[in-house]
Amino acid sequence: MQKSAEVGAAPLLRARGISVEVPGSRSGVLRRRGGAVRVLDRLSLDVGAGDLVWLVGAPGSGVVQAAAVLSGRLAPTAGGLDFEGLPVAGLGRRQRAAVRRQVVGLDADVEPGLDPKRTATAIVATALAGSARSVGPEQLQRARQLLAELGVPVERFETPVADLDDAEARLIAAARTVANAPRLVIYRPWPTDVGSGLDRDPVLAALRRLRVESATALVVVSELLPLDLSPGDRALVVCGGRLVEVLPAADMRHPLHPYTLTLLAPDAAEPAYDDGAVPAARAAALDVLHDAGCPFRSGCPRAKAPCARMPHLERPLGATHDVACHFPEDPRGPTTPRAPGTGAGVAAATAGEPEEGDEPTAREFAQG
Repeated sequence: MQKSAEVGAAPLLRARGISVEVPGSRSGVLRRRGGAVRVLDRLSLDVGAGDLVWLVGAPGSGVVQAAAVLSGRLAPTAGGLDFEGLPVAGLGRRQRAAVRRQVVGLDADVEPGLDPKRTATAIVATALAGSARSVGPEQLQRARQLLAELGVPVERFETPVADLDDAEARLIAAARTVANAPRLVIYRPWPTDVGSGLDRDPVLAALRRLRVESATALVVVSELLPLDLSPGDRALVVCGGRLVEVLPAADMRHPLHPYTLTLLAPDAAEPAYDDGAVPAARAAALDVLHDAGCPFRSGCPRAKAPCARMPHLERPLGATHDVACHFPEDPRGPTTPRAPGTGAGVAAATAGEPEEGDEPTAREFAQG
């Protein structure tokens, strides 16, 4: 992977403590002026050239709002974005337009913004050539190749966009994005892609190829934790608007936060909860952000009194990544399935298992 950023250089995009508030009810949530609800709370992350970062969280976790802020579609209530070391909010109109061309969002809830009178081939070929006047046979051939790779039927290549369905229009928008080769793409798959599995998503496959060819950075929004990533890739897990775990590629199969364990893919080798416990645990995480405590505590089988305080994001002794949990999983052993209501334990390294309610934290386990 070629990386354009030098050691010590500013990241391509930096989010600095971004928060998002939306109008909402005032019952049991973090209350703000006018009854607003904070759905994203002080999220910070750096994205360098060629990086692959996953924003992972169940519906309602805040990852959708985070993606909207990163792509420039949503202004944060607090915090801000830096592009190549410069605050985006302080840029002039032309500079902001340049950033919008370099940071592109592909989102399920956003209209593709295609000219309804033009055909798929013309749109993608123009993006490849830089202008309609510069389109030649080479660009037309490459455009058709891109459309085929993304699954657009050949018979639709020369059909005006106005006569295509929404799914086909989104694929054309994705092909146009690949053709433009922006510096950063924030990709949120449409529901059909999530259901069929991201490993079979042609758009993500095309974006990954673009990453290799052009050092384009990717931020991918997902409801499930990716399992097979390359060294240097990482996942940021968000629950109730707060960052609760940062997982490097090597630790994807060994998360420490009980909430992250509910986001493991169905084919994961060692699920943390059995099938009956996962839906209830995930649903509990959809509660809107609490005032001070862990946002997952109402559905967590390990929750105790200290969970009324939000823990800091830190690395427990014996662990190899950061987690915000008072009672994280044991970093030295695999997770063990438990029946609903019995807690999410870990395989004991010594004979016997701790009784319910007495599970050691990672720090206690490492200290013996």
